[in-house]
Amino acid sequence: MKGRHKLRKVRISITAMMVLFIMAMIGFPSKADEGRPLEVRVKSMGQIESGKEATLQISIFNRSENTYPAEALRVQLSSQEGILEGWRIVENDAIYEIESDNWGWQAIIRNELKPNEEISFEISGIAEEKFYVGDDFITTIYEKGQHYDMCLGQCVYVPMLFTDVSEDEWFYDYVTRVYNHRIMTGLTETTFGPAEELSRAQFATILWRESGEPEMSYEERFSDVAEGQFYTAAVLWAQSEGVITGYEDGRFGPSDLITREQMATMLYRYMVNCWLEGNKPETVGTDLSVFPDSGNVSEFSREAMSWAVEIGLIKGDNGRINPQDNASRAVCATIIARFNNYMKMGTTEE
Repeated sequence: MKGRHKLRKVRISITAMMVLFIMAMIGFPSKADEGRPLEVRVKSMGQIESGKEATLQISIFNRSENTYPAEALRVQLSSQEGILEGWRIVENDAIYEIESDNWGWQAIIRNELKPNEEISFEISGIAEEKFYVGDDFITTIYEKGQHYDMCLGQCVYVPMLFTDVSEDEWFYDYVTRVYNHRIMTGLTETTFGPAEELSRAQFATILWRESGEPEMSYEERFSDVAEGQFYTAAVLWAQSEGVITGYEDGRFGPSDLITREQMATMLYRYMVNCWLEGNKPETVGTDLSVFPDSGNVSEFSREAMSWAVEIGLIKGDNGRINPQDNASRAVCATIIARFNNYMKMGTTEE
C-alpha cells in the first residue's frame, strides 16, 4: 500500500441504484444568469469492485428554458484520480462517442434537448479500485466547441438515521462526513454512539477503511489478534504499514480504549507511510510546552502530537491537550474528517 496516497485519494462506495448528483454549473451567452441549467446524474449498476467490469449510467436533464440543437452538447465525465480512465461509452440512439485529447472520450448528444427533457447513456470499463461514497466526479459540458465550467459532484448517500446525532450538535458535520465516506458506521442503524469510547481495534479498522480495505492473509503477529475477528485484517494491515507496533509484551490490545495521543500517533504514521511514502511532512510542529499538561505526553507520541496540534487535528480543551484521555467516537469522527480535509485541501476545516 505504500505510495497509494501520493495525492488525496477521494474514494466512493456506489451501491445498487445509488444516485450521484452532479450540478453542471455552466453559463450561456443568452441566459448567463440562469447559472445551473443542466443537471447531470450518475448512478452505478451495482457495487463497483476493484478489477471488475462495471457500468455507470449518466443522465442529463435540461432544467432550463433553452432548447439545445442536435449535436450541440458534448459531455465529459472524469474523476480526480483517474478512476474512469479507459472506460468506454455504450452507444445508443441518444449519443455517440468521439475521442478527446483531455480525458479519452466525450459523449455527443445526437438529438436536440428540449426543456424538461432528459437523455441517458452508459459507460463501462474496469474499475481501478473499489468506489466509495464521496468520490469527486468532474462533469464538463461543451456547447459547439466552447468550454464551460467544470463542476465537482459527490455521491448523495442515504440520509443518516442516527437518533443520537442531531444537527445542533458540534460533531454533526464531522459524523456526516465520515459516515458518507463509509469510514465510520453506526453501532446500529439508528445509533452512532458519539459519547462511546473507541478501542484500538476500532481505530485500526477506521484507518483500514480509509485505505480501501486491502485484503490480508492471516498470520499471527500479535498474541491477542486471532483469525476471523472484525479487526483482524485491519490490524495486520496496520502492522505491515508501520501504523501500529503493539506493546512490548507482544500484544496489540484490541479491546483497550485508545487515547488521544495514541490516535494522533497512528494517524501520523498512517500519513507518513501510506500517503507520503515514508517522508515526514514539512512542518515545524507546535511547542507542546505551551500546554500545562504537556508533561503527560508520552515520548513516543511527542512528534505526532506536535504535528496534530499544529495543523488543527487536535485542539486544546480549556487550555489542555489531555493526551492520556480516551477518545470518543465523536472525537474520532472529528479528527478523521479534519485529517481528510487537510490532506485534500491543506486545511483541517471546510
